[in-house]
Amino acid sequence: MPYSKSSIMTAIVGKYGVGKTSLLEAFITPGSGNGRCVGPTIGAAIVNQLFTVPDEDTMKRHTIWDTAGQERFESLVPMYTRNCDILILALPATEEPQQETVRRLLSLALPSIRSPKIVKGALTKCDMVSSEIVAQRRQQLHEIISQFAQAENREFDIHTFATSAYTGDGVEACIGSCIVEVYHHKHRQQTDTSILLESEPVYEKSQCGC
Repeated sequence: MPYSKSSIMTAIVGKYGVGKTSLLEAFITPGSGNGRCVGPTIGAAIVNQLFTVPDEDTMKRHTIWDTAGQERFESLVPMYTRNCDILILALPATEEPQQETVRRLLSLALPSIRSPKIVKGALTKCDMVSSEIVAQRRQQLHEIISQFAQAENREFDIHTFATSAYTGDGVEACIGSCIVEVYHHKHRQQTDTSILLESEPVYEKSQCGC
């Protein structure tokens, strides 16, 4: 089947150590969380996932950028997020979401001339706190992102997720749903779109240091 350059792009942003890379690793290799150990991302890491859409005879690509969280790499973040369809903002469930932090990350990641179709708030490390705290902080995060969108006159769909790279909970819902969500947004459909992921997804991971 021929390959089409047309693609969906997702970018994951967040401060250093919040678990962005672990979240992505849990999506790539589910079920191995107990021994998961990842080093810091330098610049950005990229994962590509191939998929097909009904009535099309070409394969398309879902590109996921995992951006570095260290301050010295902040200036590079817009390079990876400027054309994204979905922006995932990762924050640890072990800390209460701070409006200033969320607004700063969104302002850094979102270009002034274009909004992504969808912004996702992903609480990481949810296995480390109670379900009550997770629910409370998830609602707080959703409200902060909504307030940012309203204040900046931005239009994008907002979803929030509770995730754990250790247990795998919420990972597929957060990252695996990206392709379908973009097509739902594009066509404004409320019913499922038949997206056909490869039976053995083709992941092409590389790290980009600049």
